[in-house]
Amino acid sequence: DNQTGFTIFSSGLYVTKDSGTSYSIINITGINFNNSVQEYALYFQDENNGLLGVGGGIFKSQGNTSSWNPSNKPAYSNGPVNSFSSPGNNLIFAGLANAVILKSTDGGINFTEISQLQEPESQRFNDIHFLDANNGYACYSNRIFKTTNGGVSWTKVVSLNNDGIVEIDFT
Repeated sequence: DNQTGFTIFSSGLYVTKDSGTSYSIINITGINFNNSVQEYALYFQDENNGLLGVGGGIFKSQGNTSSWNPSNKPAYSNGPVNSFSSPGNNLIFAGLANAVILKSTDGGINFTEISQLQEPESQRFNDIHFLDANNGYACYSNRIFKTTNGGVSWTKVVSLNNDGIVEIDFT
């Protein structure tokens, strides 16, 4: 709703109930926030159901924002989660810092690796956004990639000279 929002810091998850005027920390079980971890991502379906990427882990809320369980994901997909995107119907995509793309068809309980963006390098993956189950975009370093088959394969559509692309979003 237009009153409730969430933000994540190295000290934990915070909620606002007044459109961002004030925030309070949520006491959480199931996640060990560590001030040395600098990679975080969050996605909420509603005020009680969400996903958090903390370091290399993905955590799903258990019907409230105080209790979280680890999602199942391939052990070798251990890059930090930088972004989530959901076009709806329990379909969720996750972009990892190492340019690996994960997909969940059960609302974030289980994730499978579906692809890795082309041209992996020392740069970091930044953001992912799916318009529907098949069409999505991802930005990585100074490039934007597009998929038309649900993230199985990606085509580079933009490549900038020296500028890094931080986030991508569509209305």
